[in-house]
Amino acid sequence: MNILWIKDGKIGHEKQVKALLDEISKTEDITVFEEEFKISTFMRFINIIYYFLDSLFKISGIYNYRFNVYDKKDINIIIGAGASV
Repeated sequence: MNILWIKDGKIGHEKQVKALLDEISKTEDITVFEEEFKISTFMRFINIIYYFLDSLFKISGIYNYRFNVYDKKDINIIIGAGASV
């Protein structure tokens, strides 16, 4: 099973996901791909505006963040912890 781990660089969030991955690995053969996703306060504000406008006007597709690993691998599960991911 291929897992994409989206990391935000915060130690507490990484420990939570690491514990989950350790438990999954006890029953499944897994390969974990890691990708950093750090978002600035400005981009968080832009995302809030985008989601608000999307809910009003259904403008899906304007903002679309793509993860590099996702395009190259057959990802089965995406895991992350924290509000930004």
